[in-house]
Amino acid sequence: MVSADMIAHSLKTLLSEALDGGKPEESWFINRTDPGLIHLLRSLSALEASTPPAPGRMPIVAHAEHLRYHLSLIEATLRGEADAFATANWATAWELREIRDTDWNAMIAEIDVLGKVWLEACECPHAWDQMMLTGAFASIAHLAYHMGAIRQIALINEARD
Repeated sequence: MVSADMIAHSLKTLLSEALDGGKPEESWFINRTDPGLIHLLRSLSALEASTPPAPGRMPIVAHAEHLRYHLSLIEATLRGEADAFATANWATAWELREIRDTDWNAMIAEIDVLGKVWLEACECPHAWDQMMLTGAFASIAHLAYHMGAIRQIALINEARD
C-alpha cells in the first residue's frame, strides 16, 4: 500500500533533484554531478539566455519564463486558486525572447523561490486524488524536460562561440 508519506517523499526527492541537481549518494534522472535547474540558469548570462540556438528557435530565456509561469500557477493553486491552470495563458509565457542581466537574475531568483514553495508543499502529506497526483508528477517531468532543452541550447550556443 502506498502511503501519503511515501508519495510526499518521492515528489520531494524528484523535485529537489530537478531544482538543485544530482547528489553523489542518489540521483534518479540526472547525472550525480550535474547541476539542477537553478544552478544551470545561474551559470548563464542574460546575453547567453537571450541567444537563440538557431534563427526562429526559442532562446533559453523563453524556456525559463515558461517554467517561471508554470511554477507561479502551482503556487497560485497551492494558495487556493482552483482555476489557475484552467485559465492559464500559455502563449504569453513564450513571448519573452530577450532579457537584461538584472531582470535575468530576478527571474532566476523567482524561479528558485517558486520552486521552494512547491518543494515545501511536497514535504507535507496530502489526501491525493488522481488528478492532483498525476499533475504533481507531470510538473516535475515538465521541469525536467525544459531543463534538458535549456542544457542543449546552452551547448549549441557554446559550440558556436
